[in-house]
Amino acid sequence: MGPINFIANRAGLVKQGIDGGIMKIQWLLTISALGCLASVGQGKDLSSPLQKHQWQDRVIVIHHGGLKAPWLQSQWQSLQNKALENKDRHLVIYYCPEKSQECQVTTRDGKTRSAKLSAVLQEQLRLKQPSITLIGKDGGIKLQKHDFVKPEAVYTLIDGMPMRQQEMGR
Repeated sequence: MGPINFIANRAGLVKQGIDGGIMKIQWLLTISALGCLASVGQGKDLSSPLQKHQWQDRVIVIHHGGLKAPWLQSQWQSLQNKALENKDRHLVIYYCPEKSQECQVTTRDGKTRSAKLSAVLQEQLRLKQPSITLIGKDGGIKLQKHDFVKPEAVYTLIDGMPMRQQEMGR
């Protein structure tokens, strides 16, 4: 007996011989199970621009949080100046200095393009004030500070992560 049949039997939903009722119930349970699995993404918005980075890149989001902060530009520039370190650590950087949802994105290879950061994602990352947020390859928030963070501190944190240790062959 497969897991779907087991669930259907335990729930008392199986009534054999009624117009293919078992097949309909199995189909509904399968769709429900797939829907549940799809929604288990640690609370991520599946339409998020960050979703495509999961298990591929670490992401830094430098965000205005609705306020002006002079250190945001310095944070962005200090990380931009470390292209080799960023590439080695699979870092993608989203710089969102204005109140619009438009961001500058620096990819692993150092190229910059534009992207939007959805309001849902801003809410999920708790971007209510100027901040720098580091998101690991697993999609979890690894660091969130509301002041300038030296790039070396970010790299030290990343280098201590188990996945990074594997990447470095340690």
